[in-house]
Amino acid sequence: MSSTNPDKSASSIFAKDSTTLLMKKFFVYKLMGSDLFINHSLSMMNLSYKLLGIRLTNFAINKSVGSLFTAGETIESLVEDIAELEKRNISAIGNYVVEGMAEMDEVAIQQT
Repeated sequence: MSSTNPDKSASSIFAKDSTTLLMKKFFVYKLMGSDLFINHSLSMMNLSYKLLGIRLTNFAINKSVGSLFTAGETIESLVEDIAELEKRNISAIGNYVVEGMAEMDEVAIQQT
């Protein structure tokens, strides 16, 4: 992994992002700064589960906020995402890789 460079500027980190992706990031970061959104996000998500179902709601979350804050749905895609970040001189770690497991299975975790 690359070492962290405290002199990295935002312009160099975001230089390869498309205008559409930059607008998405801006919108999501503004949304995350909204007290109204933060205070009601869980109830909005539960309502969405009831109205749209779990699959459609999770798809929407993964394509919006999830795609910005979560790397890789599989070990392989996680490794690819980390490699892409390192090309941009951004350090990353694969933390909480097993959070979606129903129970902690040490053997399965060691095999990944």
